[in-house]
Amino acid sequence: MKIFKLFFAIFIIIIIFCIYNTTKDTKLYYGVIGDYISSRSNGFQSMLRNKIKKDKKLENYNNDFVEDDYHINDLIYILKNNNEKNGKTIKNILIKADILTLSIGMNDLIYKLNLLDGSVDKKDLELYVDQMMIDIDELLNMIRINCKEKIIIIGYYLPGNYNNEYSEIIDYANKKLLRLTKLYNMEYVDISVFNKEDKYLNSNNIYINKLGHKYIYNKLKNIVKK
Repeated sequence: MKIFKLFFAIFIIIIIFCIYNTTKDTKLYYGVIGDYISSRSNGFQSMLRNKIKKDKKLENYNNDFVEDDYHINDLIYILKNNNEKNGKTIKNILIKADILTLSIGMNDLIYKLNLLDGSVDKKDLELYVDQMMIDIDELLNMIRINCKEKIIIIGYYLPGNYNNEYSEIIDYANKKLLRLTKLYNMEYVDISVFNKEDKYLNSNNIYINKLGHKYIYNKLKNIVKK
């Protein structure tokens, strides 16, 4: 009799578990934070949002904390003060997000490149990137504390209107950024191919073109499937 009751209890537990797995919420909250890379109206983030929506899995989408001119320290300040936009704080968005994409640091790199007069001091540039990564480390740590789900970091590229001799420092920055994403158990989208194939970039400004955004989207789509 006791054995029968034990098997019956196990059977009930299995049934409850199966019901839970078939009825639990599978909808996704997609949050986007970042600079101009994430701000294009029909960019990679819009493509990913539309894909999730088409699959009927989109619970919510938020890109309130995306601004063209964001630098790393801007986001650090916003997180430390838990700034609010449209009735939601940044920490609230991070806590709720099932998927978060982050693009940050390109404005910091462009600022440094604009100070150069055509000459390249490799040591000086590497020291600048090292300091950048100290700030990125602080930022990613704060983001990971508040977001326990999938975080995807977009890498760096050399804009089409800059000299190719600067590509080496972009590669250096990407290697440093990749190490930090691994440290915080985050995903990384490598877009250094943009440095070698100009079809992904506008030649007369800093922006990624539609093909480049499609490239990022395809990378993201594969990561989200995991």
